Amino acid sequence: LRPALGAYGDELALTPHLDALARAAGTTLFTRAYCQVAWCAPSRNSLLSGRAPMQTRSYAFHRHFREAPGAGSWLSLPQYFRERAGYYATSVGKVFHPNLPPNFDQPYSWSDEPIMPIKPLCPNNTMACEYDDSDAVTRATFDVDARTTKIALERVSSWRSGAEAPPPLFLAVGYQAPRLPWSYSSSIARRYPPATSFPQLHYPVDTAPDAPLEWFRQNEINMYNGINVTYDRPMPTQQQQRLWRAYYATVSKVDDEVGRLLSGLEESGVNANNTIFAFIADHGQALGERNLWSMMSLLETSHRVPFILREPTKSKQARSKMCTEPVELTDIYPTLLAAAGVPLDDDQHVAGGDARSCGGGGG
Repeated sequence: LRPALGAYGDELALTPHLDALARAAGTTLFTRAYCQVAWCAPSRNSLLSGRAPMQTRSYAFHRHFREAPGAGSWLSLPQYFRERAGYYATSVGKVFHPNLPPNFDQPYSWSDEPIMPIKPLCPNNTMACEYDDSDAVTRATFDVDARTTKIALERVSSWRSGAEAPPPLFLAVGYQAPRLPWSYSSSIARRYPPATSFPQLHYPVDTAPDAPLEWFRQNEINMYNGINVTYDRPMPTQQQQRLWRAYYATVSKVDDEVGRLLSGLEESGVNANNTIFAFIADHGQALGERNLWSMMSLLETSHRVPFILREPTKSKQARSKMCTEPVELTDIYPTLLAAAGVPLDDDQHVAGGDARSCGGGGG
């Protein structure tokens, strides 16, 4: 997910719930947050272990952080909250990448069995598709994020009812709508103008001898039919615009589910004044810039991600704020510990620092 949110100044995005979260008292919006690797599995291994890829040795889809030299003593972020601070840790949706580590790092990271609903392919294996969510069967097939929210709230209900004084909760929820393929509902599509209203990107052919070195055809788009693009041949304009509209519809879907999740937490009795909320993504997304699609490049569009952190506050003078200094996803681990008042033990040498200082910085 790239920072395609109204809170980041994106005028195309329809994201009222995340925009409201960014404006809430006690919230910091980080405008320059970056992932370590613009690829889901290595980025999530880095983020959730708190270690840089050179430590995790996870650069693609072949290894995970538990296999790295010295990793036997490493605690993942949810594992640290669970083992060192007594939290109940639960995972719903895509949090760890499937099988990296195996079984979503259960039993190490989580107090119960992680659940990740499977996102289906589009008909004819296209890169994007619109589905009719007025049809119950179709909606049940494609709307995996609604299912994720439902399961997450059921987990919260079970946690609250399991003991008279339940332990603190670490809830990780991973939405999949902006993952390819971009399947999106007709009801969300109707919120947006026609595809012809969306940008069209045209880059001149670079005749320098090393021009092709900047561009490569990402493996992910090779999986889908009808995608014909090279460094000197952009995608046809109408196809670009249809894909832009599809992508923004998936972003609005995430926003819808965040709104449902926050409302559901409030209805279940979770006290917002005692809850930390972090909204992040594993990597960015290219939408035709330099004729690139998907991620897996060294350009800003692939590495820059949204990061919104809301901390509890009772102060009537508290306001939201914006951090314009660079921070990294390796900062998430120490930042959430510090925000929760959980000390970071000396045996965990994580790569990042507390981003609340507006700049992070390795430990």
